[in-house]
Amino acid sequence: LFGPMITVGVGGIFVELLRDAVTSLAPVSPEESLRMLARLRSQRLLDGFRGLPPVDRKTLAAIVSRISALVADHAGTLAEVDVNPLICRGERIVAVDGLVVTGAPDATAIAAPR
Repeated sequence: LFGPMITVGVGGIFVELLRDAVTSLAPVSPEESLRMLARLRSQRLLDGFRGLPPVDRKTLAAIVSRISALVADHAGTLAEVDVNPLICRGERIVAVDGLVVTGAPDATAIAAPR
């Protein structure tokens, strides 16, 4: 309906519990990605806790930006792209799982973030 969108949020088991996500039209710049991360209610998790190092927000924002560019560049042929989870520890950010659904996007489908 609005074109390609990018959503960031706390993934894994917390997504249903916290329902904390920010969505924007794709593509987003690295700077806009940083602003999206800062708007998360749970963004303090990125600062590190219980001995974990803080997440490199610039690196994470660059990844979000690149994924959003991919989605925008292929808007007519990608119905859905889901990268979840990204495991973030300091500068090390690893995509553990991903899903790419090809085909024209379904403008009638409204999905909640997973």
